[in-house]
Amino acid sequence: LLSHFLSHKQTMSLARFSSKFPALKSSIFCTRAFAPSVSRSVFIQKFSTSHFQLDSHPDFEPQRKVPDNRFKAKLESMQDVIERDIDENPVILYMKGSSAFPECGFSRAVVQVLDSYAIKYATRNMNADIPMKEALKVFSDWPTIPQLYVNGEFVGGCDIILQMHKDGELESVFDGIERKESSKKRNLV
Repeated sequence: LLSHFLSHKQTMSLARFSSKFPALKSSIFCTRAFAPSVSRSVFIQKFSTSHFQLDSHPDFEPQRKVPDNRFKAKLESMQDVIERDIDENPVILYMKGSSAFPECGFSRAVVQVLDSYAIKYATRNMNADIPMKEALKVFSDWPTIPQLYVNGEFVGGCDIILQMHKDGELESVFDGIERKESSKKRNLV
């Protein structure tokens, strides 16, 4: 139908545009259907992608915010704390909440997996310090919490831990890790 009103190139451009903006797709087609008296040139001028260029102006390009020097210094000091945590604890879980009271289902799932192996592990509540949470994401280059570190190595987040547990691969990761004698775990603030 569109080829009747538009050239092949314009039809393809309009199809690409409408696939990116499905809400507009129906309005573009309905306008032509209910306004048959609109000439081909007016239709093209009104609804061609030349008016809807996605990258038409530099203001609309994605931009990365560059942190100022104060933020960089604070980020580096927080990353030093993270490195110290990882060096001092054979197993550490950065999570939302504590092992006794996880504040999200993903953190709860990882705590349950770790408890099933009866290993000693430390936790740090990332909800208590939001800038520290962002520093951890930069440090590990991993966008989500929880994050598990074993012997200084980043193991993964909830999805990876659960998959490794299901596949039986997690037991070998915990080889040589001290097992807990009591139900008390070490929680860091």
